[in-house]
Amino acid sequence: MLKNRSLLILIILLLVAVLTVLSCGRKGSLNLNVPPYIEISDYSGIAKTDTTWSDSTMFEEIGNLINPDIYDSLFYQEIFWRAWDVDGVVRSYAYRIGTWDSLSEAWQYDQTYGVRVSEEGWVLHLQPNGEYGIWTPLKERFSKTPVYFTATDTSDYKKNFGKFEVKCKDNYDEESEIAARYFCSWSDVPGTSVQTSQGSIDSLRVGSAILFKFKVLDDKDPFGHGSEAAYFTYRFKYYRTTGTDTLKVAPLGAVLDSTEWYSTEGYPKKDEVLLMSEYHDGNPYGKPILKINEKFADGTYEVTEIQVKTVDKAGIVDPEYAGMVFFVRGYFHPDTAPFMAQWADYLPDFLKNSSLNILPHIFVISDYTWLNYMCENEDVPKRVIGSEDHYANQFYMAKDTTLTAIWSDNVEIYMKWEYLGQFEYDVEKGRVAANHTFFYDDSLEQYIQYFCDVEYMDIQLNGGTHGLPPVGTVYTDDDTGENWMRLPIYEEQNCKLFGLSAGEHTFKVRAVDFQGAVDPTPAELTFYLYEPILADEKEGCRRKFS
Repeated sequence: MLKNRSLLILIILLLVAVLTVLSCGRKGSLNLNVPPYIEISDYSGIAKTDTTWSDSTMFEEIGNLINPDIYDSLFYQEIFWRAWDVDGVVRSYAYRIGTWDSLSEAWQYDQTYGVRVSEEGWVLHLQPNGEYGIWTPLKERFSKTPVYFTATDTSDYKKNFGKFEVKCKDNYDEESEIAARYFCSWSDVPGTSVQTSQGSIDSLRVGSAILFKFKVLDDKDPFGHGSEAAYFTYRFKYYRTTGTDTLKVAPLGAVLDSTEWYSTEGYPKKDEVLLMSEYHDGNPYGKPILKINEKFADGTYEVTEIQVKTVDKAGIVDPEYAGMVFFVRGYFHPDTAPFMAQWADYLPDFLKNSSLNILPHIFVISDYTWLNYMCENEDVPKRVIGSEDHYANQFYMAKDTTLTAIWSDNVEIYMKWEYLGQFEYDVEKGRVAANHTFFYDDSLEQYIQYFCDVEYMDIQLNGGTHGLPPVGTVYTDDDTGENWMRLPIYEEQNCKLFGLSAGEHTFKVRAVDFQGAVDPTPAELTFYLYEPILADEKEGCRRKFS
């Protein structure tokens, strides 16, 4: 009897265990988990109605609803959805954007601008751990997203079809069904413009580095969505001129060669590209080499044309191209502005009316060199000694033109420099802001301007960087082995020298352009700091400074 009772108890316990397991949901719940639900709640475009049309026939029906004059059919859409979970919370979303390929009768999920996708086409999101996944992280759990549908069929916009799909998952990682909508899109056809960082170049006077700037033209998509390209494609074509004029573009003759088309899609900036004959960084983006053009024996020249096309965010490629023809020389270098004397000593004859003097922008202050008033229209450094303002003064010029000042252990010298390419000179207008750089062409025996921007300024004190404040980065010249302090041109071009000893000092500045060329004749300023004369040495003071 006892044996039968024990067997009955065991059977009952087993039945309870089985029933418990069968009735348990996730996380030990006694109820089955209910999957979350999601639906697309709003959108700015026209969507396919809820019918049983197949993917391959839908465009014939929905296309009749679209009018390209109505902005609702624009390729840019903002799509909203809503989701809920009756027994939990919605944790995250995943969505993908499909483009219908009528040839293969299949959806393509890797054609949309601005997204990365998984193998199944779901848009990838950066996760907190630094990896990418299809589910939106907590900080990006928004119930909407902007979408750029493709609109590449410019002859029949009704065939530009996209599909948006979205799903969610709950706190038990259970996924919802997929909510989907079909969209028809339209976009205007873009045009293209190409310039340099200095506008249009005059063809022949360019160094071996050019910063090109690309721009979208005539894309009349509403709300400004056509003003920014997805990226640009470009290539070089090489021609032989039919004339021998080196100062302007001669008529173009036969095509000599061309490069493949390159894309700015992976560049840091999509609308500009610095092209060089030699890339000092190893050319990590695989850009083409800017070829140095040659002169042929018959006096004609090889010239280069850049051709550029826009690819807009709807995937439409400019059917034409923008072009610019130029001649690349390889021997330009920048000229640095002098610190003193007249600019006329450094400029061609037609510019010698200039009277600019850089010296007033350099100041010195010490216990013995200062003023108690401030010059007008000048930002002059000062010290406050007691209740009196001591303003910095300029160097004194001795009869032999050397620059001098009286030394003290707290002497400070404020240096400021420029580069000759910072200004363009016009006979009528005078000094005009520009970025042109002068170069003396020995073959033409005249000064010309070349279109290669100055990128850095190098400074040096007494043949090195010791004694300079850390205003830039120390750079070692590969040719001379000298150390220079290098400052980007967009930063303030000035520094304060302090802790100087009595005696002679030489401060040098040289310009460095985009092609890496440096001014071989740096601007140079030599000055002398004399120890003060004591009261019983006044008789010798007159001889020392005469």
